[in-house]
Formats: sequence, C-alpha cells, structure tokens
Amino acid sequence: MPTWLVSASGEVGTKRSGTQRDLKLLLARNFESRAAALGLRFSWKEERGRFLVEGPEELLSLLRSHIGLGSVSPLWRLPRNDPDSALDWERLLPARPFTYTVYVERFVDPAAKEAGLAFKKKLLERLEAEARKRLQTAWDNRPPEQLSWRLEVYEEEFWLLTDRLRAPGGLPVGCGEKLLVLFSGGPDSLLASYLLARRGQEIELVLFDDGEEGRFELVKKAASALAFFCPGLEIRLWRADYRPVLASLEEMVPQRERCFFCKASMVTLATSLFEKTGAKAVATGEILGEQASQTLPGLLFTAAGAPVLRPVVALNKEDVFSFLREAGLEEVSSLPLPSCPFAPKRPRTRPSKDQAVLRRLLRRLKKPSFEAHLCRYQP
Repeated sequence: MPTWLVSASGEVGTKRSGTQRDLKLLLARNFESRAAALGLRFSWKEERGRFLVEGPEELLSLLRSHIGLGSVSPLWRLPRNDPDSALDWERLLPARPFTYTVYVERFVDPAAKEAGLAFKKKLLERLEAEARKRLQTAWDNRPPEQLSWRLEVYEEEFWLLTDRLRAPGGLPVGCGEKLLVLFSGGPDSLLASYLLARRGQEIELVLFDDGEEGRFELVKKAASALAFFCPGLEIRLWRADYRPVLASLEEMVPQRERCFFCKASMVTLATSLFEKTGAKAVATGEILGEQASQTLPGLLFTAAGAPVLRPVVALNKEDVFSFLREAGLEEVSSLPLPSCPFAPKRPRTRPSKDQAVLRRLLRRLKKPSFEAHLCRYQP
C-alpha cells in the first residue's frame, strides 16, 4: 500500500512543545474520524517530527484536504545498501514527457550526504534516459509534467519523496471555540465557514430560510460539501422559518433600509442559539462594499451589539473564488440559489436609524423556532 510523509502546518510547528503535542494528537483524531466515516483503514505514526501514513490510495484526497496539515509527499523507503531493488519505475514515472529535478534534502552525517549524492547521480542518469525516450515516443502539444524529487538519507535507508503536495495548513478543527455562521449556501458564506474551520474553530451553520422553493435543499447540499473538511465528515445546520420575520420587517421598516434590519435580525436571533450550542460568536460572509448594505456604516449597524466575525470582509470576488477553487469547493459554490424576494430595488448604503430604533424593533419581532439538521458528506 502507498505511504505518505505528512507534515503538520508551519503554524502547528511553531507552538511550544506541549501545545504542539496536543495539536498533533487532535490532527490525528480528526483524520481518524474522517477516514472512519468513509470506511478507510490506515496506519498513522510520528517519525522524525512528521507523520508516516500508510493506507489505500483513497486516503490521498483526505490528506490533501486535512485542515492543520501543511504538506503531503508520496514516500518510497529504500535500503541504503541496494536502493534500486525497491524502485518501481513504472509507478514512479509518467507515460508522458517530463522534466525533473532531484535534491538531497536531509542527511544524518557527511557519509550519508556522500551516499545520497551518489544515489542522486544514478537517479539523474535513469531520469535522463527515460525523459529522452518519451520525447521520441510520447510527444504531444501539452506542457511536460514536472517531477521534483527529494532525497533524505538515514542510517539504514533512503527516503525518496516524489512530490510535495500542498495541504490546507492552519490549525486542526476543534482546537478553538464554537461559532455559528450565517449560511446562505453562496460562495461568501461557504468560504467564511471554511476559513474559520482552518483557524481551528468548530462551526455550526444557521440558515434563515425565506421559504423560496428549493432553497433549503440547495443549502443542505452546500453544507454537505463543507462537511468533507470536518471531523466525522458531518456538520450541523440550523434552519429557522424566517419568512414571517421578513413579512414583519416589510411592514415595520423603511423599504430601502430593509436589508440593514434583516441582517441585524439574523445576527440577534442567531445569538439565541448560544446557550443551546455553546457558541461564542456569530460569523458572516459579508464583504466590505460588495452589497449596498455592506458599507462600513451598514456593517456597524447590523452587528447589533453582538460578537460578529467577518473572515472574508476585505476580499473581492476573485479572491473568494480563488480560495474556493483551491479548497475544491468551487463547483458547489455556484449552486443556483433563488434570490431574496424581499430585497429592495434601490437599497440605501447607510442606515438612517440608530441602534436604539433597532433594539426596539428587535424586541417586537416574534422569534422563529430552529430545527437542527446533521449534514453529512456524500462521496
């Protein structure tokens, strides 16, 4: 079975030894729960400050998406006295043309360095011959593949790392606090949720459902995609029947300022879940200046005195989709969500009312009930 050499994120690596130990244990527990949800068996052990993971090929997608890991490298462990005997060149090399580099990256002593350089020379000779062969037999109009191999030399063996694949980095999910994310299923709230998870926070999602046909099913689909990154491949989604609240706001507030009061109501109502969930703050996917209600005066107004985090506030749409593409969430972020039927055609960009008016209005609103739904990742 394949073996990978896995490194914790640089951020984990900078912590003090006790904190680092706890974070690494959480990394392993989270990975075990994600793999178990897919029925995958594996071994995971720490060696030389990193982790050796062995298991079926399907583990690679979990490793590359595992929050708190910094990099993943396919690993070949070769005996120093006869490394060639353990190399499977058919598995190592692509069928297409390729370019290549080989570096001796680590060694335990000067003799190991010399052994590594000698083996590197052999590898380069074989790679040159194989690359020439493919130029003659497999040339096409696409760029050649790029091989970047690294050698580490220890007392009894060579470690050959045939690629270095990026992982999400950050801190393992669950080392921080519990947060509630106002979740529409759109790209901004999807990315806000992912980024907060990458900061080690445990997140639950809150949908204020306006009752438009198909919205709830699409939002559940987005939540299930996000669950891929969470322990157990599952995430909790709270649904509130928000249409009666919207109908009340339609009667009680100026039409052009409806969005300010709507978002402030969502934030305030979400805080009513704090005691039940143990959450400490509300988070949103608001971006400064993207919507008429997302000006600085609007953001200050809609916080409504609650603890609000806005992890994507300074990004633009290109940034959002770049992050989502890197995380593998680009496709689900483009779900055809229905538009809000209560949005004004000519919204104001700053509220004319003060927080005292908002507080009086919030006291008059009838609080909706919340239903909890456990959304699981579906392969």
